[in-house]
Amino acid sequence: RADSANRGIARTGVHKFRHRHVQPAVLSNAAASGAGTIRNPYAKSDDRMLARRLFSGATPAAGPKGRRAYVIGDVHGRLDLMNRLLERIEADIGHGPEVNTSIVFVGDLVDRGPDSAGVIERLRTYSPESASVHFIMGNHEEVMLRVLAGETDLLPSWLRFGGVQTLESYGVHHRELTGLSQGEIVERLSLAVPESHRDFMAGFSDSISFCRYLFVHAR
Repeated sequence: RADSANRGIARTGVHKFRHRHVQPAVLSNAAASGAGTIRNPYAKSDDRMLARRLFSGATPAAGPKGRRAYVIGDVHGRLDLMNRLLERIEADIGHGPEVNTSIVFVGDLVDRGPDSAGVIERLRTYSPESASVHFIMGNHEEVMLRVLAGETDLLPSWLRFGGVQTLESYGVHHRELTGLSQGEIVERLSLAVPESHRDFMAGFSDSISFCRYLFVHAR
């Protein structure tokens, strides 16, 4: 999990870079590009071109013997699919040799899908006996936290890019927002999202390294 010393760090205004090193691992899926706060948190880069530049002629992903990592990309509120994936990972760990195993989520757990609140609660309390679990901050978590902290100028874009579904997962239906000011909507969101969920997301790292591999969120 993210270092407890990093929990509660405010991500409003100046971006705070937090890097975490986890023991080297055999890799089973990875995405790496971008870092730092950008003006438009939802901006996209040419991922395919970047991948070609990064991995052209690269050797197969591998790490020291006896270590393994399962790296999971954007969940986006799909608790159902995430649970199925975790079941398969845990089964794979159970059937394989005993190794030092990590599960890494590379961000964007929330928005778009129907149950962001369920995803956050599931992972906040997720502590498998057979693996350590680590989290990287995605732009969707960052924007959600900044909205919760009072950056109302980000509210329209957050709602447009999946925040409506996140609100509904916390019990705030979009029809209830009709006629409310941006400040009133943020207040409703603040009342609906438990402090434990905010603290959990605020503790996510910006990057995690495994030997010669660096995991960050690809925006």
